[in-house]
Amino acid sequence: MEESGRKYLTGSIMLSRNEDGSSPEEYFIKSVIGEGGSTVCYEATRTLKDGIVETGKLKEFYPVDSVVGNQAWYYSLERLPNGQLVPGAGTVRKFDEMCQDYISTYKLLRKVMVDNPKNEILKGYIQHGEILYGSMTQSNTTAAKLPLAFWKKKASDSIDDLNFRKPTVYIWSPGVPGKGFNQYLAEIKKNPAKNPESRLQDILCVIDALTDCIKALHTAGLMHMDIKPSNFLVQYDSDFEIKPNNISLFDINTLCSVDSEYLRVSGTEGFCAPEVVKGKADNRSDIYSIGAMLFNAIVITKDIPDGLYRDFYYSSIDQLVKHSALFQASETNSDAALMSRLCKILEKCLAKDSRKRYQSCSELKLDLDKARDRLTKMLWTPVEKSTEGLSEPTVVIQKLLYEHPLYETVNDQAKEINVLVIGPGTYGQKFIDICLQSGQMSGINLNIVAISDEPEKDKAAYLRFRPAIAEFVNINGSMAGNELLSYANVEFRGVGEISSDSAERLRFTNKMSQLNWEIIHALILQSMEAQKEYDYVFVSLGNDALSKSIARAFSEEIDHACPVCYVSQKKVAFRKADIQNKLYSVCVNDPVDVASIDQRLGEMAFNTHVSWNDSLNIDVTSERKKFFEGETEKDKYNRIASLAFALSVKYKLHSVQIDCSDLLEAAQLFSKQVLEARFTEPEAKAKFDRLVDLEHRRWLIERAVDGWTAPKDDNGNLLLEDCVIRGSVKDSVNRTHPCMVRGSETSPLSESRYLDGNHSLWNLGKIDSKLDELDRMSIELHRCFQRHAEKVKKDNLFQNPDLLFIQNLISTGCDEAERAFKQFQFALKNIINGVESYSRQYTYYQDTFKKALSTFSDENRAKIEERLSVIKHAFFPVVESNLYRNYKANDEILIEKIPFILTYHYMPAIAMAFEDGKYQNGRNEAVFANVAAATVLSPEIIKYFYCFNRSSDVDLLIQKLDAILNYFGKRNVHSGIEIVVACLCEVPNKARERLQQELTKLNKKYTKANGNAWFEKDTIYDVESYAEATMRFIEYLKEFPVNLYDGGNPLFPSAYDNAIFIGQITGLNIPYFEFDWRNKEFFKRINCEYLKYVKDASFIRIRDMFALMNASDNRFNLPEFSDDYEALWSIYTGKYKDLKGKILGFERGVGNWNRLCMCLDKYESNQKPLAKMAISTSDSPAYKTLTYFLPEFCFTTVKMLLQKLMEYGIAEKESNVMTHTSDTCKLELRINGQYEQALNAVFINPQMLLPYYGIEVRKYKAYNSEYVEIKCNNLTVTDVSLDVDGTGRHKFALSVLQQLENSHFISQLKQNATDSRLVSFVYSSPRIKKLLTSAGEILEVYAYYDVLKTGYFDDVASGYEFSWESGGVKNELDLVLTKGFRSIIVECKAVVELKLDYYHKLHSIADQFGIGTTKVLLGNTYARSNAVANELNTMQRSRGSQLHIKTISSEDRIINIGQTLKNLMEES
Repeated sequence: MEESGRKYLTGSIMLSRNEDGSSPEEYFIKSVIGEGGSTVCYEATRTLKDGIVETGKLKEFYPVDSVVGNQAWYYSLERLPNGQLVPGAGTVRKFDEMCQDYISTYKLLRKVMVDNPKNEILKGYIQHGEILYGSMTQSNTTAAKLPLAFWKKKASDSIDDLNFRKPTVYIWSPGVPGKGFNQYLAEIKKNPAKNPESRLQDILCVIDALTDCIKALHTAGLMHMDIKPSNFLVQYDSDFEIKPNNISLFDINTLCSVDSEYLRVSGTEGFCAPEVVKGKADNRSDIYSIGAMLFNAIVITKDIPDGLYRDFYYSSIDQLVKHSALFQASETNSDAALMSRLCKILEKCLAKDSRKRYQSCSELKLDLDKARDRLTKMLWTPVEKSTEGLSEPTVVIQKLLYEHPLYETVNDQAKEINVLVIGPGTYGQKFIDICLQSGQMSGINLNIVAISDEPEKDKAAYLRFRPAIAEFVNINGSMAGNELLSYANVEFRGVGEISSDSAERLRFTNKMSQLNWEIIHALILQSMEAQKEYDYVFVSLGNDALSKSIARAFSEEIDHACPVCYVSQKKVAFRKADIQNKLYSVCVNDPVDVASIDQRLGEMAFNTHVSWNDSLNIDVTSERKKFFEGETEKDKYNRIASLAFALSVKYKLHSVQIDCSDLLEAAQLFSKQVLEARFTEPEAKAKFDRLVDLEHRRWLIERAVDGWTAPKDDNGNLLLEDCVIRGSVKDSVNRTHPCMVRGSETSPLSESRYLDGNHSLWNLGKIDSKLDELDRMSIELHRCFQRHAEKVKKDNLFQNPDLLFIQNLISTGCDEAERAFKQFQFALKNIINGVESYSRQYTYYQDTFKKALSTFSDENRAKIEERLSVIKHAFFPVVESNLYRNYKANDEILIEKIPFILTYHYMPAIAMAFEDGKYQNGRNEAVFANVAAATVLSPEIIKYFYCFNRSSDVDLLIQKLDAILNYFGKRNVHSGIEIVVACLCEVPNKARERLQQELTKLNKKYTKANGNAWFEKDTIYDVESYAEATMRFIEYLKEFPVNLYDGGNPLFPSAYDNAIFIGQITGLNIPYFEFDWRNKEFFKRINCEYLKYVKDASFIRIRDMFALMNASDNRFNLPEFSDDYEALWSIYTGKYKDLKGKILGFERGVGNWNRLCMCLDKYESNQKPLAKMAISTSDSPAYKTLTYFLPEFCFTTVKMLLQKLMEYGIAEKESNVMTHTSDTCKLELRINGQYEQALNAVFINPQMLLPYYGIEVRKYKAYNSEYVEIKCNNLTVTDVSLDVDGTGRHKFALSVLQQLENSHFISQLKQNATDSRLVSFVYSSPRIKKLLTSAGEILEVYAYYDVLKTGYFDDVASGYEFSWESGGVKNELDLVLTKGFRSIIVECKAVVELKLDYYHKLHSIADQFGIGTTKVLLGNTYARSNAVANELNTMQRSRGSQLHIKTISSEDRIINIGQTLKNLMEES
């Protein structure tokens, strides 16, 4: 069954020339050739009377069910066992009419071809079609003749008998079979880089032949009306090679007379002219379809997956053709003149207004022939093709301008560079493009003169594919009056404008060398008279010999040293005189690989490429291979774009008087004179700002010469709304980017008034008129995203249909997927709440979830990924509005990375001592030291050296290695681990053998094929002493060299032994460093100075920090109070009036709040649970299975409840909950029988299991027994006492409840009529109930949101619960924050008296699990007037400081907790 729903004919079928089905013949089906909207075409055979087997095409009328406009067409066709195709019930009469209509076209065509001899040409394209009818006679049996009257019998729509269902009709055309043109195009699109020149030639031949065919139809007074690739065949020869000049139409049932009033809507989306849809058509409608088919054939880009033309592509035809894979794969195909001709054809065919199209096929043929002639001419030009690598002339020219820069012979004081281009053809234009990009230098103007025979034509060709370049570059006076705004000057000048003594002098020629010399002489004289002597010459005249002779004559004639370069199709041996005269050959067919690019330029380009990742956490080895050798469109773009910036670095530094002959020295000078000095020296700051602006200029030109423009309306206004609608800032199809606007040398958006949380200027008010276009666009685009984000935020995230769909689909999948999905949802919640760090990590959480789907079926994985794509598009404006993108900052970052780009060298192998933490009490920081540098550098191999001197070390070593490999895998660090162990003699053999066994297990668990990180191998040496261990390790390094040694971890217990080892390391000239991971700085650098410039943006995620200690996170809470926390905090801190009309203030407000929480907590603890079970300690429990059928709305709650019951040992692992019917779910509980009665009480009332209320499950100890308690989260409070301590101060708690009711956090508040101390009310939600029954909860909520408001931290988690020691120990942390490789762990306490236990717990957890951790106790000791408590708290804070714990308890620091914690992190 094909995707169209058709069931193809197979085997054989009986068909008759007679309408009554009599005298049938057997036709054998060989294959399906193609299919159209109403037919399927088969290759088939039949046996003639003389026994000859005839091959031909059998077209079966087989319309597909469809809906056109408001009209539905359903035929319900059925394939019978004998192969006959018959209509379904209720469609018999309609289908018979359709069959008659179908064959009437062939009858008309036969009449046209026979009656008028002039139309015989059609026989070459439409073979004589023999009409055949289905027969109910079985093959190889005697046909029972049915009377004609039987078939003519009127069929009632209600009759469903097979005898009254007439089979479909067929057209038989004998001849040489071929393949559908759509099949041929599919082969091309599968691999457009395969023989692109010949395939383009074939396509043009086919289109040309098709145009001839349609011309013949039009001449015969017919229109086709459904031209598309699947409607005709391209014939092939005996070797199965296609014959592009031989085509054959096979689906022609849409043919109609040119003179007829066209009313029937036919045609196919992507090929149908717009007027056809309106029921109007003429011959120009077919011409439109030919153009649409040409578009479909030659435009191959990932941005248009289906390849179909749509009217809104019209303005982008130039760019879509230029960037099609078919043209990018070949220099011949990407010839500017050829592409220009093809674009003209497409534009003229596809004009929406038929009056602007070709008026006849003859007109179209003339332009097609010109395009074919141009391609044929180039294909017959002998070119020496490289077999060593991929030829990329752009890269060859970039390499030339690096080795011989434009300023090579220019005086250092020069204010301009003058470039001459002779012959601005394909290569001349590329040279101009690259000059314009790299020539953006400080204080130097670039002038380019392009000489050609037809300057106006060459200028037009240049601008056609670069429509925006004239906005930034003065081309032949295009910026007259605004020259100061021009980034460069380009003038296209004719040879005749140089020397016009005779017509013969209007072009360079091989035949008259004297005339060539005179033209050159005139050029030189002109430049001297204008005092603009040429500093660089590039010659590309399309003929190697001519280009070489002109270049040589120029180099010999010019009176000053000046590089003269000429294009050659093959390498040329240089003469000594040529080198002296700076005459250089540019072989455009040089292969592109690592060896062909200047090593320094290649490394700089690759460093640029990885810089855009903002981190080295990539598979560097694989990435290098793709970068230098990849042939995909993306690989090419990355290579050329990175080379473009790397090349420009040399020019930028030259313009600020920094020489790049020594890259390390250049990096040091630039870092010192510009990057560091800009903070104290105005001149250095101005220089930096100038370079930032020059980089934006370079990027603008790079984009402009690649065909990009700014998205603007007819009035020149930016269309920023389009960015939101398509879910991407840039539009790769129409090649538009909002950053295609001018910048300046000022950077106000990088100033403090726009940074550090000061977002009011971004969000509101009039935009500063002094901002340049780029800065203004940044703010306008942000506001555009913000407007759309507000619409998304109004929707209930938990009711998002795509999220619910995914939730349901993974509910029966694996735990890992559910866990990853929860993290993804958690990230989305934070994004909705405006958290910048989660917005930046959106892709990380999405990709982590995708990886967790590996065990799902391909079908379900595809469904989930489709929904994720929808979610990403929906959340796009929310994510972007949180990021406050300053687009000029991208240029600033690149300039700041110049030292890194100049100097970094990838080092695939790093060695270091392995620290297991045994001498540091197992602290996480010791383990992290093993991975910190690798996290930044992402080496391919890490070789750990380890001294094994205690049997107990085995478990510790394996545990830490396992945790490290797991950490690398989660962080996408693509590294393998080797462990080299020196096993000291005091270690027993059993321990050594066990070590080997455990390492072998790791090797099998972590393989390269299974993930990002892998265990490479282990090497174990038996040694007698540390001295022998040193010798063994050094021998190993000699045999297996490394690129770097990280000396941060000690290898031996003795400092003396370590010093000996390090001395021998440096003696081997192995580059040595130590890494300060807290500040992410490499120091003590020996032979690796470049590491100083590695600036990495990676950070430690909270879950990764705990994973390094083999701990796992169980849950992390998102306090859902983003819209309410400030109102709640206002009540908490007493910003309301008491009964006397005075503001309570902080201390009284907090006291009242805590009093209320104490009352409500006590009330809640006294509520009777749904179930309470003592955990059985029996050795032989009596198990049984309970089954419950519950409403579907219980599913989420029941699933959570089941997980808790299994976790606490009540339910066995065989228990399960699943969807049973559309409105019920089924719960099967495998339990100890003693729990049955308690659990029945839970599930007897499904209303209690509503997700809104939720179920609370807790495990606790009492009287030496363990209990599990299940409670319903009831929101109604009845007669709670507000005077639990008997002090009569219930009015204080009541005042808080009144404020909460005023703010709608509770409702129906009323006092008991007989006892005013008792009140009743209803919580507005479970989250409010949770907040008001725990005094410290509000402190945790406020701290979380105030921290987020700073936008400073990389990762933030509240209520973070983790387990360790195989889940046996659990802890919860109120607040965890990370920044870079440092963290803060916060414990929140709202109490009168601080307890020493708080400090000890925080100290223990932070020291064991923390990495670069600052320990903070947020203690709101609100009873400031309590002298006893104050004295005790002062003592506790002092004890805490001895444990290096910061206590935050002052009112102002609590209120500004976000800034307080930020300051602590910066001070640490």
